[in-house]
Amino acid sequence: MKTANTSSSSKFKILTILLGVGAIILIITAVFMWFIPPGYSVTTYSMESYVNQTIYGKNREEAAEEAADKVAMLENKISWRIAGSEVERLNLNAGTNFLSIDEDVISILKTCREVSEKSAGAFDVTIAPLSRLWGFGDAKNTVPQDELIQKILPYTDYNNILFNEKMTQVALKTKTTTLDLSLIAQGAACDEAVKVYEEEKASSAVITVGSTIGLFGEKWFGLPWQIEIQNPSGEETIGKISMQAGFISTAANYQNYFEEDGKVYHSILDPKTGYPAESGLVSVTVTAESGVLSQALAQACFVLGYESSLPLLQDYNAEAVFVTEAKEVYITSGLKNQFKHINQEYQLIGND
Repeated sequence: MKTANTSSSSKFKILTILLGVGAIILIITAVFMWFIPPGYSVTTYSMESYVNQTIYGKNREEAAEEAADKVAMLENKISWRIAGSEVERLNLNAGTNFLSIDEDVISILKTCREVSEKSAGAFDVTIAPLSRLWGFGDAKNTVPQDELIQKILPYTDYNNILFNEKMTQVALKTKTTTLDLSLIAQGAACDEAVKVYEEEKASSAVITVGSTIGLFGEKWFGLPWQIEIQNPSGEETIGKISMQAGFISTAANYQNYFEEDGKVYHSILDPKTGYPAESGLVSVTVTAESGVLSQALAQACFVLGYESSLPLLQDYNAEAVFVTEAKEVYITSGLKNQFKHINQEYQLIGND
């Protein structure tokens, strides 16, 4: 009888402890949920991409709706496909007079032209004639005849984007100059949304538009966001970047491509050759102070290749992760303590 009483007492103590632990977990969960209200997530479509937003804070739903509206409004300004857009106006009036242009579009063009100059033309938003020749964006991809490429190649020249002295008007120098801001549209959308999050006093938010991500505010308890680097040949990611607020863009040869006669052709064209860039890279992921800048730099770096990209990134205090065709991963010094290498199929180089 004494043994039985002792056993019952022990079971009661264990049950009491378990109930106590359960109560503590419930309390911690309640406190956690109190301090971290659920985020509001919504998906829309703009800039020829899905726009995914997750926002935290009191005005999260209002901020998401306004951000989606602002992104759509910006698309109406910068898409060459939309009748009456600022870019369509410029293209139709190429080779004529200066036009008064929306200040947001002028700001974007200034950044684009500057990156073009500093990258020696590796990035160029006047590449539209070549892109259309290849059929990228129209689902009518084909490898053009070299004669046509050589004929149209001189039409791509960022020097043909002109500004008046006050930087309030824009002109395209020749009739053959054509803008295509889809190269930075996703980054511009992230910039526009982050402005709204700040105005609406959201506590934190993340927006993904195609290959560009905008991060706003601090994550819970100051924890960094985790951005994965995609593995083009499998499901496991190559690695992760830990970062706070900022912008991050990826340019990769697996994002938009087609195959003809057994050869793969991707959409990142080298403005100097008119053909898909051959720099030995699979992808470049760039972090920078704005979405437009991160996307423009990612495109330029993919064309330039690893070594030639470093001075350009340094000019903008930007950081990058380069993934090569040889399955090597290079990171710039500023990401040394922020990048976590995961996939051993890829070799991390020079991260001592």
